[in-house]
Amino acid sequence: MNEDQGLDSTRRITSSDDLEVSAYLEISQEKAGYGTASEGEMSPQRESILIVDFGSQYSRLIARRV
Repeated sequence: MNEDQGLDSTRRITSSDDLEVSAYLEISQEKAGYGTASEGEMSPQRESILIVDFGSQYSRLIARRV
C-alpha cells in the first residue's frame, strides 16, 4: 500500500501541534453536545498594560509607543 493512500484513508488532521490539538478539542466538544459559542455570546476581555516608570527616558519612549 502506498504511504499516501494510508494517510488519505484515515481521518487525521495534518497541521501544526497547537492547531491540531485545538481542532480535536473542538470536534470532541461538538460530539459531546457542547456547541461552539458565537462571537455575540462571548463577553469581550479587557487587556491591561502596566508601565513601571523609574524616570528613565527609555521607559517614557515605551509608554508613548503603547
